[in-house]
Amino acid sequence: MTQSDSTVLVTSSQLKKANLIFLHRDYLIKENLLLNKQLNNYKLSNSNYVKLDSLKSQQISIYKDNLMIKEEELNNLNKKLKRNNKLTKIWQIGGISISATLLILLLIK
Repeated sequence: MTQSDSTVLVTSSQLKKANLIFLHRDYLIKENLLLNKQLNNYKLSNSNYVKLDSLKSQQISIYKDNLMIKEEELNNLNKKLKRNNKLTKIWQIGGISISATLLILLLIK
């Protein structure tokens, strides 16, 4: 009898322990695969959030630029409106003055 031909006796409790170890090993392998998938999904999700954040930052920048342009246009329109109001007052005063002068001249004659 050589050493490779020898038989090993295993008790039932040892066999149960060995089976539990192998079952737990299989469970851990499956869990590890699932955790790796979950990790990859989180990485993908994070990557998508980074892209989305970048797009939102670009949109905010565009909106700020548009806001500045609109504010400048509004300021220019306000300046024009003030000028037009001044001219309108001048014309009103001038018109009233001319009308009053003509009325006085008509009354004097």
